[in-house]
Amino acid sequence: MPIIHASIAAGRTDDQVEKFVEGVVKVASETLNAPESAVTVIVNQIPHNHLATNGVLKSKQ
Repeated sequence: MPIIHASIAAGRTDDQVEKFVEGVVKVASETLNAPESAVTVIVNQIPHNHLATNGVLKSKQ
């Protein structure tokens, strides 16, 4: 069944990650017509010195 990988900037609280995952599971279940119990979400938190937008590290923003 669906396995969804999400990469986000580090620093989110466990509650924020949990709410994010709950939302992803709900949307995936509704969109793909899959039971929520079959949806797996893998969240990778990327350190700010390993993440850049427009060529600028997040740690320098």
